[in-house]
Amino acid sequence: MKGVVKMFRKKPIEWDIDSNGCWIVKSHWINRDGYPMYRFDGKMNSMSRYIWQELFGEIPEKIEICHKCDVPRCINPEHLFLGTHEENIRDMKEKGRADKTKKNKGQFVPMAKLTNEQAYRIFTDNRSAKEIATEYRISVSSVRMIKRGNTWRSVTGKTPVKSNQKSPIRLKQEQIFLILQDSRRHKTIAAEYGVSRSTISTLKRRKARLENVI
Repeated sequence: MKGVVKMFRKKPIEWDIDSNGCWIVKSHWINRDGYPMYRFDGKMNSMSRYIWQELFGEIPEKIEICHKCDVPRCINPEHLFLGTHEENIRDMKEKGRADKTKKNKGQFVPMAKLTNEQAYRIFTDNRSAKEIATEYRISVSSVRMIKRGNTWRSVTGKTPVKSNQKSPIRLKQEQIFLILQDSRRHKTIAAEYGVSRSTISTLKRRKARLENVI
């Protein structure tokens, strides 16, 4: 599901609704801690703070906006509650969010554009990478990296596919000399020495340049 609120000032706030009921912001800048930011009262502040203030009134001094769902990008008012800094830290520790190994994976990675659920849906989606990228507003390369297991491995469980490309073969001096004297097709020579045709072509061009200089 998707949501848009146009009654708020300036740029409309847009979000997707996941299976947990979280309203995942997709329209505004996300800070390095993963929280969407919004300019109000003459300065940048967390969007969740702005939402609370608009709906429920002024927030007391030294009081923070906490998340029941532990999803920084969520702005669902039902998932927010007020608490002191100490209470916020205690809540974070009790729920395991203080564990950096957990915080630095999946949707808890700062600047993550997707939720865990969205990443898994992309991984299992059989449509073209272009279609998926358009729907989730990410690049085609991001979709392919999820599919290959280069990103979001903690969610998909996919192991990156190792390249089967072999290490480049180093030709010996006597082999290079024989190649330079060989008049056969580059494809035939390359197959015999186990190198690419471009390698043979490069060697031949170097020989020709030297002959022109001499």
